[in-house]
Amino acid sequence: MEKWRQTVIVLIFSALVYSAGFPVIAQPAAHDTIVRLGGRRMIVDVISVSASDVSYKDIGSEELQQLNHKYIERIIYRSGKVDIFNKPVVQLIDENRWEAVLITENKADVEGMYEYGLVRSSSSSDARNMKAAKKSATIRLQKRAANMGANVVLITKSIAVGGYGETPGYNMEGIAYGFRPPAEKKQQEENKSE
Repeated sequence: MEKWRQTVIVLIFSALVYSAGFPVIAQPAAHDTIVRLGGRRMIVDVISVSASDVSYKDIGSEELQQLNHKYIERIIYRSGKVDIFNKPVVQLIDENRWEAVLITENKADVEGMYEYGLVRSSSSSDARNMKAAKKSATIRLQKRAANMGANVVLITKSIAVGGYGETPGYNMEGIAYGFRPPAEKKQQEENKSE
């Protein structure tokens, strides 16, 4: 009987030593990841995906939230499956460059984004025609928005100036929006939390 106990103990001990030699198999992530178009990652629990929206809950929250597909690049599920919704346009050009700033007149395009402030521009004085004046004003507006760190500008006012025989001009005004909170608001929130 004593020999039998020794044999069982030796077998258990050797099984433990033998299993310790193998790496632990990685467990799948406990949560899903939503990657937004700006590259920002959100660790959440995805509840459902409809034709236009994704319903999810933040970690530790029971509040159901929705996000439109047009703001999502891809979802990485806890099972490892990946759903791609939009191609990352911003990654082709560095998102801080002025060429990446999108100009729009549609309010739905900036829904859910952070407001950065008002931007204005005028065309250069050497524009030969109205088309060139508008392009010049648009580029200047994009550059000013990029300096603020914005990704999209919602046009609120655009005025063509100059009649026949006069130097054409173009004035634009809009509100700059971005994917991330503006730096000033981030600092204010950090100061409040301290």
